[in-house]
Amino acid sequence: MAERQTAEERQRIEEALSKLRALAFTEAEASDEPLQKTRTEERLDVIVGLMVAGEWRSGHSHRQLAQAWNLSERRIEPLADEASRVIRRYVRDDPEARKDMRAKIVLHLERIASKAERRGSKNGYRDALVAYTKIAEIYGLVRQVVEVDEKPTRFDGWTTEEVELFAATGERPARLTTASRGAPSG
Repeated sequence: MAERQTAEERQRIEEALSKLRALAFTEAEASDEPLQKTRTEERLDVIVGLMVAGEWRSGHSHRQLAQAWNLSERRIEPLADEASRVIRRYVRDDPEARKDMRAKIVLHLERIASKAERRGSKNGYRDALVAYTKIAEIYGLVRQVVEVDEKPTRFDGWTTEEVELFAATGERPARLTTASRGAPSG
């Protein structure tokens, strides 16, 4: 009897799976034609294209596409974020793409520098210098300088464990509370 129930159950499961397969099967799968992209994928391709071509302008391109596609700017921002991630993955995984992207970035920076120089103002020359410095950094001619501002904080002298305990519970280290009698350290 138990074997018969199992066979019946298997039969019902197979019938249910068969129905699900029939529902999931689309006409596009029956043909050799590639599946069509969704509207979101098409929009993502447009943004990736603009970014790779150096035509994407932060803040400005969001508004233009939102207006063209009749969407809010908030809908465009996640698409732009995803487009940036797509480009980063592509460039990270393919050495030839990395080389190509470097060349495109340099060309874009050269265009920025040229436009900035043509302005002829103090700010224009400053912007051109920044762009040329970035180009030099890309080629390894200039070392990138990172400045760190080390302002004192109230947690100076605390151990990592003391900071984590304070973050979790709000309790000050015992060595500080006994020394200052509850006065804020800093």
